[in-house]
Amino acid sequence: VSYAVGEDGAGTFYVTDFVRRGYLYLLAIVFSVVIVLIGKKQGFKSLISLILTFVVIMKYIVPKIVAGGNPLFVSIIGSVIILAVIIYLTWGFKLKAHIGLLSILLSLIITGLISILFTKLTELSGLSDENAMFLVGLSKTAINFKGLLLAGIVLGTVGVLDDVVISQISSVEQLSDANKSWKFKELYKSAMKVGVDHISSMTNTLFLAYAGASLPLLLLFNLNSGPFINFSQIINNEAIATEIVRTLTGSVGLMLAMPLSTLIAAKYYARKYKNIKT
Repeated sequence: VSYAVGEDGAGTFYVTDFVRRGYLYLLAIVFSVVIVLIGKKQGFKSLISLILTFVVIMKYIVPKIVAGGNPLFVSIIGSVIILAVIIYLTWGFKLKAHIGLLSILLSLIITGLISILFTKLTELSGLSDENAMFLVGLSKTAINFKGLLLAGIVLGTVGVLDDVVISQISSVEQLSDANKSWKFKELYKSAMKVGVDHISSMTNTLFLAYAGASLPLLLLFNLNSGPFINFSQIINNEAIATEIVRTLTGSVGLMLAMPLSTLIAAKYYARKYKNIKT
């Protein structure tokens, strides 16, 4: 309920919306209990990582962008902070964690460069989202909306990159522990076989995540397409083109992260057991 005082001094109450907070808090509690009960120690660490991720986004990334910072640069720095917290909290301050962070950082840079290139080539402004349009009038500083689009692509890719890279490094570690005589070539080939299956499902996951978020937009174009608008005209629309660039650049970064992390991990573990023998 909202309260306002009119010119005559009379107070007026307005019903504005449903009160949802209580059930949202309840859902958050259920989520926290389930992840700790099932994941135990690792589940608790994941919960702490999630909270810290939220803090970094709300206390660093968002304020820096609002203050006029370069959204892409700010998002990459924020992503590195988030990933460092997650990786070192999960694995501790070990060389294995260093490999994971390095692999993800390189993959993020590649994703960012590809995003910059195709955002420029496709002439995306970053203003196709109605929420971005609201910022034009509300923000006190000039916001780089193209940079904001790029920042969204990077942040949207971070979580999936984390999953792929950590899984690949763990696969290489397990293979090397089970086959200490294997050299780099054997480790890399075997881990890549695992990674190919993983990457296929993760790419589809990334696509479905973006498609689900833009489903109302897809329905709108389907309903208003009419008989004289063809497929090429629909995908040429900036709103649709933005989602295509967002999905495909994120997927390219994801696919490159898998062989990159496997290569770095295989190099390290092959050298590790070679040094133990000598």
